[in-house]
Amino acid sequence: LISVIILKFFRNKLFLFGVLWFFSGLIPVFICINKFRFQGYAMMAESWLYLSSMGFFVIFAFLLCSQKKLAKTVLIACFIVFYAFLTVINNTIWKSELSLIRNTLNNCPEQSFLRMNLIELYLIDGRLEDALKEIKKFSVYYPNTPHLFLVWGNYCFAKGEIDNAINSYNIAL
Repeated sequence: LISVIILKFFRNKLFLFGVLWFFSGLIPVFICINKFRFQGYAMMAESWLYLSSMGFFVIFAFLLCSQKKLAKTVLIACFIVFYAFLTVINNTIWKSELSLIRNTLNNCPEQSFLRMNLIELYLIDGRLEDALKEIKKFSVYYPNTPHLFLVWGNYCFAKGEIDNAINSYNIAL
């Protein structure tokens, strides 16, 4: 049954164009994300999907045109509610620098510069316990690196342990 429906839709050139456009824009994104994810270049790759979204909207327009008036209204209403819901969710992610960094680190925990920024934000806010937890996570990914000793120095400085901070900074150098 599903194959009959798929064959029926693929005979329509507009639908086929939308599907091909969608996947021709999506395949390079998958390749780039796999290649660049761990280098920090693909953390916010939503903009890479703009080209594919045009294919999605062609498919949506095709499905919309093939429906009766009531079904069109329901589809458009569902579409608007769905995207409004996604907008509200993304607004909570982009609410502050702290929430954005936390969300990004949930998806890419190995990003050193983001974890360092999160540690710095915690230190500025005086949240030393949270900063210590993040330093421990940072040390798992980047043990014995100058960056690790730099954040240890900043942590010790925030605690008022100036001698330990100077030692950490010297090791980092």
